[in-house]
Amino acid sequence: MAFNSAQKARVLLGPLSLSASLRTVGFQVTTDTADVTTLADAARVFIVTQDTSTCSFDGPLDTLATANLPFDILSDNWKSGELAVTYAPDGLTFGSMVILGSSIETQFQVMNAMTDSVNWSATGQTNGATDVGVSLEDGLTAVTIDGNGTARDGGAATANGGIAQIHVTAFSGLTNNAVTIEHSVDGSTSWATLATFATYTGLTHERVVVAAGTTVRRYLRVVDNVTGSGSTNRQVSFARR
Repeated sequence: MAFNSAQKARVLLGPLSLSASLRTVGFQVTTDTADVTTLADAARVFIVTQDTSTCSFDGPLDTLATANLPFDILSDNWKSGELAVTYAPDGLTFGSMVILGSSIETQFQVMNAMTDSVNWSATGQTNGATDVGVSLEDGLTAVTIDGNGTARDGGAATANGGIAQIHVTAFSGLTNNAVTIEHSVDGSTSWATLATFATYTGLTHERVVVAAGTTVRRYLRVVDNVTGSGSTNRQVSFARR
């Protein structure tokens, strides 16, 4: 067994690295069932129908008037569309398990008590499938030039596509950055593009679906194609299906 402190957990929501604004985070995955019991059955019988998941967050409210703070995203931007969410209970180092989803805000609340700080809480409903994958790049090291990331060993090839997810949490000076995920049979030769993210020019996030039935080779790497001078931080994950 391996138990870890909750302080290792990391959460990315859209362009936000949200961990420094959190006290708690929750991710609940549920499966719906349909009752198909008949008079001939001695016990109730169910079949599996659909999966869904919800997420919840809360922490102290940061009201500093700077763009892209949690208050701005949670109280305004999230309402206008879905945000990619990555929950990493063991941190974002390579190979760490991550839960990936696309979340719709269902509630945002600000509250305080006389003896406490001003706090916020939010809940989200995921839209579509929730996937368990691995972190390919932790996003802590700033990217300033073109580069091929480290080959990441997935253990074996898979044959049913997957989900690629990126969170761009910092961007300064560059004209843009084009990020792709490549895959290889042996981790050193015959690299081919598996997933392509939209070329970005600022803070953003994106989910890319690799179609069902697509072979995903054993090794993966992240590739950056930078234009201009400056730096950017991006975290990238992939979930095989």
